[in-house]
Amino acid sequence: MRDVFLTDAELVCGFGFGKKAAQEAVFRGETAFSPITRFPAENFACREASTVPGLECTGEESLCRPMVGFLAATVRDLPDDTPLLLASTVGEIDRLSPDRPDTLHSLLGTVLREFRKRNGCIVSAACASTNAALDRAYRMIALGIADRVIVAACDLVSEFTFSGFSSLGAMSAERPRPYDRDRSGLFLGEAAGVLVLSAQRNGEQPIRLTGTGMSGDAQHITAPRSDGKMLACAIRAALAGTEPEQIGGILGHGTGTLYNDNMEIEAIRAVFGDEIPLASVKGNCGHALGASGMVQTVLALEVLRRGELFPQAGLRIPEQGAEKMVSPSVQPLRGPRVLSLNSGFGGLNTALVLEGLE
Repeated sequence: MRDVFLTDAELVCGFGFGKKAAQEAVFRGETAFSPITRFPAENFACREASTVPGLECTGEESLCRPMVGFLAATVRDLPDDTPLLLASTVGEIDRLSPDRPDTLHSLLGTVLREFRKRNGCIVSAACASTNAALDRAYRMIALGIADRVIVAACDLVSEFTFSGFSSLGAMSAERPRPYDRDRSGLFLGEAAGVLVLSAQRNGEQPIRLTGTGMSGDAQHITAPRSDGKMLACAIRAALAGTEPEQIGGILGHGTGTLYNDNMEIEAIRAVFGDEIPLASVKGNCGHALGASGMVQTVLALEVLRRGELFPQAGLRIPEQGAEKMVSPSVQPLRGPRVLSLNSGFGGLNTALVLEGLE
């Protein structure tokens, strides 16, 4: 098995174009929520989301294209036969119509054109899509199938997804508070990003992807297994020989819904006990669906560089069992490795471990 390194990354999210803006904002505890203007929201209890500044409907062009075009500079110089994995839940859903029913392949076409690459594959695993794509890329490189793999992700705040989450009762009328005792639901966000994984170590800040894990609850289409047992299985698979004590902190899925956060806290306690630093970026810039793992991975680079975990936005009173995990202040990491978790509809669970190298 070969080592796998993360050699380049870029991000667009509610904090704007460029990873640095998001990395700095979350450490300051800032949020990126604003009133929705893309579609009528007055009939929803929730009327805010984290949308990319300046990204508004302009006609036929998808809202994804400006984000993807910005990301393209990171990978255009790579060989055109570099494998590309595209993570997304609904693709260019803003272009959905009877003449354009397949919004995932529509987005893949946009990405391939902008990135100037020949072939790509869609990885659509609900809100675990990015981590699932990283799992596949990791195995492709570790097993010698490819020397380099591009992982891209993109999902939008649209009326389609907004009304869907609202109908499930998952949305909150007030700002999201992941891992808080009195949390009441999530806010949506949008993001697009790109990661380059390689068998060769290079880049200004070398990061190694040391392990990945996936599991399935096989229980319910939207509700997670309450005991967190299968997420714990994914975590143990991702550790891949790394002792739990060697994980310095966790970037959690942390949607701010009652069931997700309880399940996740149970899984973390089963593997690590109840004193490991934990935070979710969804309190800062919302739930970006299949691009959630992309936001977390790009933020993990800054977490490892600083040796600190960003404060938990929205936190007032920690949920029972998480009192020694989450904090409204910056927390020092316990070591040079971080765990990133994502779960998705259908009972999907994913975990990956990133290690900062000197």
